This record gives sequence, structure tokens and C-alpha cells, in this order.
Amino acid sequence: MTELKKMKIIEFLKVREDKIKPDEANKLNLKRLEKIDFSGQIHLVENKKTGTDMILIKTGDLVISGINVEKGALSIYEGKEDVLATIHYSSYIYDKKLINVEYLKWYLKSPIFFNILKSQAGAGIKTEIKPKKFLSLEISLPDLNKQQEIVNKLSVIKDLEKLISGIKSDSELLMGAVLKEIFS
Repeated sequence: MTELKKMKIIEFLKVREDKIKPDEANKLNLKRLEKIDFSGQIHLVENKKTGTDMILIKTGDLVISGINVEKGALSIYEGKEDVLATIHYSSYIYDKKLINVEYLKWYLKSPIFFNILKSQAGAGIKTEIKPKKFLSLEISLPDLNKQQEIVNKLSVIKDLEKLISGIKSDSELLMGAVLKEIFS
């Protein structure tokens, strides 16, 4: 059995505090995070003006949609230039000595985390989770080696799912061709 350590998220994540006023944000001429879809893909737009405060996101930051984090709206920003986002997002620097960010991304999309959200933050499906509430959540965390082991196993499972999906698709095409041949 894996030993789990209870930790508050703030122990391994630090919120990036860079808040930028609208006038300054518009002068920076940086791309803007439009959305993070539920697969974790970041979508950016250029030259979108703002009338609200923005946050700064830097390369390597964990970026979370406070509204849809439990549905998968989180990602690691891998762009080369800083970007801006509305305050409905939050950007975090993570401690690589305590957390494997790939493990964390999986964990934050899991039913386990959703249950923690409901029990500790009182979050409902449409409730936005702000950094202060998010960072205060307590989770059970295995050591870094076990986190990597879990990520490796999840990667194998994901590869198998893709393979099975491809085989199913190929078999459906083959079945269609056979039926077409039979009934033609």
C-alpha cells in the first residue's frame, strides 16, 4: 500500500501574483488566453482589448480555469512569450521537488479531486474556485517516485485506449465494407 501524505496545495503550488490593470494590459500587446478546453488545450487570441484586471502567465506555469477545473480546464503553458488572462484563471508556479505536474494535472481532473472540492470548498458545478480557496485544499499525496509511477501507468492506459479506439474504428470500417459487398 502506498503511503500518502496529507498536504495543503499551497505547500507545493504558489500563485503567480502579477495582476495588471486594464490600461497597462492593453499597452503590453500580449496574446490573451481565450479559453482552456476540457482536454487541456490552451487557446490564445491576439489584440483583444480588456476593460478588466488581468493576470500574467509565464512559460511553465500551471494554468487553471477557476470555473471548469474539475472538467479538465487546466494546462501547463508552454508558449515562449508571456500571455494575459482574465481573473477567472489562475497561474501557479509548482515545486518540482514535491509535485510531478503531470500527476497533478491528472489528479485535478479526477473524481477524487471533485469530491475534495465539494467537501472542502463547498463547490458546485457552477461555482468558481479562486486561488485562496484552491490553495487551502488538503489532499493526500504520494511521494514523487510514486507520482511518476502513476503517471507512467496512466500513459500506458491512455496509449491502450487510443489503440483500442483505432482498432474499433478499423473494425467498423471493415464491417461496413463486408456488408456493402454482401448486399451489393
